[in-house]
Amino acid sequence: ITETDFNGEGKAGYLYALDLYGISNAFVSENNILVNTSTGVEGAGAAYDIQVTGPCSDLAIVSNTFVAEGKGPVLGIYAADWAGSVEMTIMSNLFDITGLAGSGRSALVSAMELQATDVSIFGNQIHTASINAYNESNRLFGISYAQDNKRNHTFDIEDNYITTEGKYAIFLMNVANTTVADNTLFGQELYGDAAVYVDSGSSVVENNTPEVTITNDTFFNYFDENGVLKNISAKELTFDGMFSGLGIDTIVINAPKSIVGLDDTVFENIGFKVLSDDVELTNFVIVRDIDGAAIDIQGNDVAVHDVQIDIDSVGKEDTFAIRAVSSDGLILVDNYIIYEAGYDANRSGSIYQHIIQIRDSNNAFVKRNYIEAKLPALDVDWSGVTGIDKDHPLVVGIQNGENITFAENEITVDVSGSYGFYTTLDAIMVDGAKNLYVLDNKITETDFNGEGKAGYLYAL
Repeated sequence: ITETDFNGEGKAGYLYALDLYGISNAFVSENNILVNTSTGVEGAGAAYDIQVTGPCSDLAIVSNTFVAEGKGPVLGIYAADWAGSVEMTIMSNLFDITGLAGSGRSALVSAMELQATDVSIFGNQIHTASINAYNESNRLFGISYAQDNKRNHTFDIEDNYITTEGKYAIFLMNVANTTVADNTLFGQELYGDAAVYVDSGSSVVENNTPEVTITNDTFFNYFDENGVLKNISAKELTFDGMFSGLGIDTIVINAPKSIVGLDDTVFENIGFKVLSDDVELTNFVIVRDIDGAAIDIQGNDVAVHDVQIDIDSVGKEDTFAIRAVSSDGLILVDNYIIYEAGYDANRSGSIYQHIIQIRDSNNAFVKRNYIEAKLPALDVDWSGVTGIDKDHPLVVGIQNGENITFAENEITVDVSGSYGFYTTLDAIMVDGAKNLYVLDNKITETDFNGEGKAGYLYAL
């Protein structure tokens, strides 16, 4: 079926290749349907391959090819239950839909706009596009119930492959008992589960792929203005490229997630604060010349592996590569850390210049990390409180905790400057830990800056 109209440009033309009313037990299969028109304006007109109006039961639309192009609202399938319930299955079809999407209710472009009662949608391949420039408010979707009619609607949407130039691949208003699962979804900016909008408290959205991929340009689609993770259902967040100039210095992970970088992922003066249990950080680079923590961990069962951290600290405020507080089950494995710290004579009080600090954490496992450090050696006031809470630079500081393993790490630390006469530098200081295992490490500590002074160096 081919239907065309190239005589009504500028008019709100209405073309329907197949118009179905009040049917039951119908099967639409193996058709090639094309609607192509120069008619339509934003929010007015129709170029629809199929229109279905209820009552309608047991309608199956299977293994068809739908192409529709126009200059206004364009749909592959339109179904409405305002005259009676609509129950249908849409399976294994191919859709290629292009029209003019806008922000108004009627300015809609979608492969399917289903104001239907009960619909199953399986195994379709869908592409939708708009002839105007991208705007996230454009009503451009792959599958939609975007024109709310206040009736009850239930969808089962699985195993579909959708690409769209709109924000959301699937957009469903006012639905109940709906499942959106195991689809491959590509929006203009959102992917996988994040490319699904469902207005329902009783629906399931899960296992839609690909997992979220985040770039510098799309960062605030997934994080708020303070860098706090939004409510994203995807279990894995993939970061791609350079991240800088975002107006934040910390990314806050407040839910169990895997944070994975691609091979070119670099965070410039941006660190991570982990406030949730069960978080993984892996395969990216952090470069910082500001104070604070590159990775600040305050959750349990957090793993950091295959991360490179490069810090150049001025030595005026607390500065950590990795800091973990009350983080049971901590895993730090195969990380590469370069840390160079200066000394600011005008700093007030004690500060922490600790490359790794682990405090009040049980069952920590630190293995095969490589640390190359330059730290100042200082006069240390040993009166009062003991342990790591001194104005005393450390490569690794461990305070309290039980069952701590520190194995097969390589540490090279050089004194970058000697300040005072009884200058002191510890590579590793442990205070108050129980069941501590220090195994097969290589530790090299040197000082060629304090000649003529009473220098004190302690590797462990």
